[in-house]
Amino acid sequence: MASLELGEPGFFSVAATDVPNFFYAIGMPEGFERYAVIEGVDFEYVKGLLEAEGVDCSSWEGCDAFGCRCLPMGFSWAPYLAQCVLEHVVQSAGLAGETELVHKSGQLPLRRWATMCYLDDFTVLVKRASQAAARHDARALVERVKEELDRLGLGSHKDQEGESVECLGVIGLRPISSV
Repeated sequence: MASLELGEPGFFSVAATDVPNFFYAIGMPEGFERYAVIEGVDFEYVKGLLEAEGVDCSSWEGCDAFGCRCLPMGFSWAPYLAQCVLEHVVQSAGLAGETELVHKSGQLPLRRWATMCYLDDFTVLVKRASQAAARHDARALVERVKEELDRLGLGSHKDQEGESVECLGVIGLRPISSV
């Protein structure tokens, strides 16, 4: 964000949302659980607890360990894969082509708005002729991404908007307003 070229004078607004439990909501392909085994858990004990709660564990016959079918945070590729998934959600929400996706270093001209995905955080920076228009459009862009997150069963929370937001990757972003 520090290399953003602000261009023409205007007013800025920022809006952001967060995907709850994002890493655990990203399902991995069937068979992945064989490569992400959770060691140190007494399989039979946990299975007994689950059965006591009414969980049908009959398909677990022959198993002796728990495997992970979600994207484990300790997996070295997890941050990259989470980043790619969130960028895909932004594209699916129809923001591709309308926005500048900030994900590399270098100069970025801010034409209308810029979006930033950072693991499980989505942030949008909007510049308009009036503060009210900037806030309205920032909120509308985040809502489009939130609708796509909901459609995919991921959800969102910790929404923020205004001239300053705090999110993972961007702390206390305060765009400079000018007229």
